[in-house]
Amino acid sequence: MIRQTLLAASVLVSAGANAYIFEATYDYSQANFDSTFTIKDKNIADLLNSRGIVIDEPKVDIATHSVDAQVYFSDIDISKGAWNDAAFINRASSLRGGYTGQKIESDDDDVDATEIDGFYIGGRGVAGGFIYDGEYKSQKSDDNNQRTIGFGFGGYITKNHSLVGSFEDIRGDELDFFLVGLTYQGYLPLGNSGHALGFMGQIKTGNGEQHSDFQDFSRTNLNAKVSYYPMPQLAVGAEVGSEATVLSASGRAKKSESTISQFGVFADYYVVENFRIGADVGLDKRETETDLVTIELESVYYGVNLRARF
Repeated sequence: MIRQTLLAASVLVSAGANAYIFEATYDYSQANFDSTFTIKDKNIADLLNSRGIVIDEPKVDIATHSVDAQVYFSDIDISKGAWNDAAFINRASSLRGGYTGQKIESDDDDVDATEIDGFYIGGRGVAGGFIYDGEYKSQKSDDNNQRTIGFGFGGYITKNHSLVGSFEDIRGDELDFFLVGLTYQGYLPLGNSGHALGFMGQIKTGNGEQHSDFQDFSRTNLNAKVSYYPMPQLAVGAEVGSEATVLSASGRAKKSESTISQFGVFADYYVVENFRIGADVGLDKRETETDLVTIELESVYYGVNLRARF
């Protein structure tokens, strides 16, 4: 009887060692931008130069840290494939919440630092191959409050590939707009080698209005990520992202356009089944163009992350 009890206990421990139901992740990233200002009107540029007026080109530092926590409705089995994609492979339902904080500082003494705090709560339900997403976000800074309500619906189109459509309504002190989107996620085992590939692609687009001067507002986001898993506990890969924003007065030509372009590489490694470390590095370019001036920012960014599972 004692022997049978010990055997049953060992089986339960073995099964539990390959599963988790709670996951928490901490991320930190840092970018230090150099800026360039270009006067587009040659007459104005020549006048400034003739009077010895130099436009300051400050350095801008952006530090971001976030905490994300997820609770799953059932155990997530990591033995089915890559550990990073375990929840997706298991078609898991979950609740999640988190915090994101960002501090933007300039070496220009006349410019105060800006701090942005964001909180979110949401979840994903998976039933019969269908996917249901929902999320609420609240973001506050010194001069702007903003909230986002988002919904998503889609499903697994094959065993390890999914498509989800989404809608987000964003309301704030400065802007009101909406985004519609489509997200693809996939996981591809490479034969019986134990190697695999992970894919993610996303597009979002929408428009709205800026309150301060009643300008039309439009935005488009594109993101893509590829992961290679030489072994289940290790992921290496690359990701790209872009964002284009246009502000224009109603019935008139385009007034200003801003773009963000990012490219990075990353690596994640599970030291043990319950603990992951990760790092990423990349290039971040930002540009704002108006009728009078072009402002360019460029930085190499880096980030680190830690994840725990229980």
